[in-house]
Amino acid sequence: MTRNPGSLWMLVAGLLFGCMGVFVKLGAVYFSHIELVFYRSFFGLLLVYLILRQQHISVVTQHWRAHLWRGISGTVALALFFYCITVLPLATAVTLNEHGITNIQTSAQAAQALRPVAGEFAFAVFALGIIGTGMLAVPVLAGSAAYAVSEVFGWEAGLSDSFRQARGFYSIIIAATVIGTIASTLEVDPIKALVWSAIVNGIISVPLMVVMMWIGQSKALMGALTVSLRHRFVGWAATGVMGLAVGFLLLTSF
Repeated sequence: MTRNPGSLWMLVAGLLFGCMGVFVKLGAVYFSHIELVFYRSFFGLLLVYLILRQQHISVVTQHWRAHLWRGISGTVALALFFYCITVLPLATAVTLNEHGITNIQTSAQAAQALRPVAGEFAFAVFALGIIGTGMLAVPVLAGSAAYAVSEVFGWEAGLSDSFRQARGFYSIIIAATVIGTIASTLEVDPIKALVWSAIVNGIISVPLMVVMMWIGQSKALMGALTVSLRHRFVGWAATGVMGLAVGFLLLTSF
């Protein structure tokens, strides 16, 4: 079997991205968020350039407009991200607790965490964050559900396809969006619904991870593409940690 280190590099990238947030928070004592963006971008650019030189890949491209737009939007997004890390509290729960807010039932209460920083614009900032999160979440969550359902029924699926080519796929996305919109108009506590959805997602992830590991190491199903022993160890370890977390949750909840 050809060994593909891609998944391992993805895990390393995720770990380093998490560490980056910690180092940005620590570096905020000595540097502004703009300086941190510059240093991060400079060394990232230098590393990419060295890799391209080592692989004899030219930096000249015909798609310079797309790269320019990607660079500008990425820099702005990174600057806003670093600003949030350096200025906003590490834990919103700590900020709310200091102000005596321990039972959040509305988005307005959650927005209070931004008041020490944003002042009277706290609700506007929070609203922009919710809108931005929704724009990111709707295509990802609804899209993933549409892909899963389409694969089960053998439908054509893909955002690159037109509605006529993948009617079932786009119908799932539309239905999920409409259901979510209708649910927002009902007398349902959105914060509690968010918490419970996360809890349910965490609980059902354990059997899903078990099934995925069984499939991944099954020679009858995967043939020569079964996961390696190293990936089996990491996968089952992660499954065990999730199982312990769910078990602890259930024990402390009843």
